[in-house]
Amino acid sequence: MHIPDGIIPIEQAIVYLIIAVIFIAYSIYRIGKGLEDKHIPLLGVLAAGIFAAQMFNFPVPYGSSGHLVGTALATAYVGPAGAIVIIASVLLVQAFFGDGGITAYGANVLNMGVIGGLVSWVIIGLVTKLMKDNKNAKTIAVGIAGFVATVVAAFVASLEMIVAGLEPAALVIGWMVGLHAIIGIGEAVISMAIVAYTTKVRPDLLELTHFELAPGVMTSE
Repeated sequence: MHIPDGIIPIEQAIVYLIIAVIFIAYSIYRIGKGLEDKHIPLLGVLAAGIFAAQMFNFPVPYGSSGHLVGTALATAYVGPAGAIVIIASVLLVQAFFGDGGITAYGANVLNMGVIGGLVSWVIIGLVTKLMKDNKNAKTIAVGIAGFVATVVAAFVASLEMIVAGLEPAALVIGWMVGLHAIIGIGEAVISMAIVAYTTKVRPDLLELTHFELAPGVMTSE
């Protein structure tokens, strides 16, 4: 759902960038304070995998693109702060290769990283708590998060493009949300498969103890 250059007016793009930078800076701070040592290498591994997955995209009418996102999967391993930093890093590199706009960088980070990460964090935390007696709780939670986060991020991206002046609004939202709902199914299946495998071979990487975004805020335990 990369938004390219030329769609969002510069004054709106600056607002999105400021919001994104605030979240990125705070996420870096949270990683330094709370992420366990065993999860640090995962930042690079996940970033490389998500970068590769997002390279396979196709155009969506009204100027955007459709592709796997990977935010829910990243959140499952390194929490929302780690996911935000990973997505922000991936999008920065992609922007300089023409995949997503440089001026739209803030909006793209806000949609896929911040909103995707926070939505995934809430869903994974809640579903895991509700299904704590189910051995497949983590896998199911990540699948639900993968689908919902993808659709919500696409919806917000469509709203940003409508605010930027794209019309008709119904078609912009319809194309973005409709196509990403299909993509979200693939996102859910892939994320569930990876988490299910990890649960068998390295369950310690999915302890879900690092979902605290800030002191005193909801954790998954």
